[in-house]
Amino acid sequence: MKKTFLILFSLLLLAVSVNATTTILSLPWNINLSNEEKTNLFAVGKFMKNNVVNEVSKMKINLTFTIKEYKFLSNTFRSKIPFNGDEIFNMIDLNEKYLKKWVEIYKKLPKHETEFDVIIDINNLVMLYHFLNKYSIKGINEEFYNFATLLEKIAETHKVYNAFGVLIERINTDYEQWISNMGTDEKEDEQQNEQQKEQQNEQ
Repeated sequence: MKKTFLILFSLLLLAVSVNATTTILSLPWNINLSNEEKTNLFAVGKFMKNNVVNEVSKMKINLTFTIKEYKFLSNTFRSKIPFNGDEIFNMIDLNEKYLKKWVEIYKKLPKHETEFDVIIDINNLVMLYHFLNKYSIKGINEEFYNFATLLEKIAETHKVYNAFGVLIERINTDYEQWISNMGTDEKEDEQQNEQQKEQQNEQ
């Protein structure tokens, strides 16, 4: 429950950051602004845009496993999924960062618990789905349904990340349009900023 709250709180902060960034990027370049004021506004807009992109790339996702789902997941990864040479290091990363930690969480659960929460970053969530998709199952039985619900949960969770991905694309587009409306080149502004810093340091 605590992890779920932290994930939701992180998403809320990210949403606030996205909203603030889009607000900044909606501001017109007023022709009456001085070069210094334009430079400062540009710096704020660039910082907020980069911050949102960075936060999304670091975002971690919450997953809730039932005990039966987790046992299926653990047994499947332990002995039933083949890995080729290109996948070895991705599997090591997934195992070291998350699978081993999930084992410890599971071991400490009270006996009456029927489910528990874990977190995972988006890159390893994609790898988790990829590796599970390599597994084949025969028959419609309990294992079949555990497999199906796991894949469904991962796919649904990934939609949350995709939604933020769409927002990032829009922010990047708005940012480029914002810079274009300013009538200057971003690289030129960066060079001017560097020159101003050098002049200030010399003084």
